[in-house]
Amino acid sequence: MKILLPLLLTILPYCLLAQEDSEQNSQYTIDPETSKASTSEVGRVILLKGDVFKLKGGEEKEIKLVKSHSIVEGDVIKTKANSIVKIKMLDDTMISLGPNSIYQFKEFKFKNPSDRQSTMGLLVGQMRAHFVNKAKNPDDLKIKTRASSMGIRGTELVANVHPLESGKMVTEVALLSGKMDVTNNNSGATKSILPKDHLITITDSKGVQTYDEGVLKLNAEIYDRLIAKAGLDEVNVFLDFYKSESVTGRGPSSIGRAIMEDNDSSSDEGTPSFNYKSHKEKLKMLNRIHDEYNQDY
Repeated sequence: MKILLPLLLTILPYCLLAQEDSEQNSQYTIDPETSKASTSEVGRVILLKGDVFKLKGGEEKEIKLVKSHSIVEGDVIKTKANSIVKIKMLDDTMISLGPNSIYQFKEFKFKNPSDRQSTMGLLVGQMRAHFVNKAKNPDDLKIKTRASSMGIRGTELVANVHPLESGKMVTEVALLSGKMDVTNNNSGATKSILPKDHLITITDSKGVQTYDEGVLKLNAEIYDRLIAKAGLDEVNVFLDFYKSESVTGRGPSSIGRAIMEDNDSSSDEGTPSFNYKSHKEKLKMLNRIHDEYNQDY
């Protein structure tokens, strides 16, 4: 036994390294015609706090993420309450997700940092993205939500998607730098927005738009806070959730943005708590959002 234990301790690290190499190598494929290697890897986790998981394409088992974990095409990232994650993509794009978020890396085709195509989706939660390198073509980079599709250039943006107890969904998009085209999924109309522009849309349980605030402006205090060099551990790296209390009117809020006053009288400041009558109702709603996203896009 005394001889066996040191032997196991010697062999074990090599076994673990071999397993890690195998997992990494499985992300690479060889084109039989060109003999060139390609990868399905999208990027890697560079910062993480709390409990963050991924669902691999076509699988239901959640995998808990750690720093340096690889993200591949098709992965769905899920953050739990009080959890955040930052992912650096192969093209140097930075994607940060706030608590209770679900984000999908639907498609990613990479040649070099300036020549790539990607389609990603924010299903629910908070997201911040910084696309360091401009897109080669206008339609090469897209982020989709329930209410809109964003055509990305060299851009830094924040976006939120969160549910109301009534079943309606609030979608927010705000631009911090660069330019961006936002196409409304219902009307098909496209708006080109500039830094400080803030779009707010509400859709019903079937994804049909019920309210559109049009183009608002972030006030100077909020904008300055968002563009400051905030660390990932600070909540101010994300846009505050819109204080959505109705769909029939507007008034000035305490932070200088428009608010709406609704007959459902729900309050949604801060991270949404998803106060549904049962856990099953919450899961049912999130699964419906996920299924509708995959069906539509």
